[in-house]
Amino acid sequence: MSVNKTILIAIIVLALGVAGGYYIGSQQEKGNVNETNVNRGIACALEAKLCQDGSAVGRIPPNCEFAKCPGEDSSQSGIRGIVLSGPQCPVVQEGEECPDVPYATTLVVTTPDGAEVVDTFTSDAAGIFSVGVEPGTYAIRSAAAANVLPYCSLDEVTVIRGEYTEVTVPCDTGIR
Repeated sequence: MSVNKTILIAIIVLALGVAGGYYIGSQQEKGNVNETNVNRGIACALEAKLCQDGSAVGRIPPNCEFAKCPGEDSSQSGIRGIVLSGPQCPVVQEGEECPDVPYATTLVVTTPDGAEVVDTFTSDAAGIFSVGVEPGTYAIRSAAAANVLPYCSLDEVTVIRGEYTEVTVPCDTGIR
């Protein structure tokens, strides 16, 4: 093989290596690929979340949560609190305690009118949750259909930039 062919092959291999490295790096910046996810073969549902600027983002491994929308930095503001389910007793007599109890469930943060889902989150066994969202006014609802009990609902939550708003989300058991 001539020296010119060897140099040409070396240049092509080097160019392909640089192009491949650039492509993987750009996918990592977008949150589409990282070494752990590639090695584990994690795949997420093909769903999209509509962003305020009109673009859409998909779910990313390893937790299959939605990627952040362009310009979104919700790490500094959001909503946190506790989810309580009640009433727990069919008839509460005067002098008897029947407190609401912590509730583990999946909830959604929506626009105030409930028309758009902004984020989905879960409360733990102690009813505790925390979800990062941009400053604005939101509502919290059960992720399940409205006719499923217990049904959780908090009509208005206002989030201020740089702060987490503390709330208690009530869930109606339907017990009367």
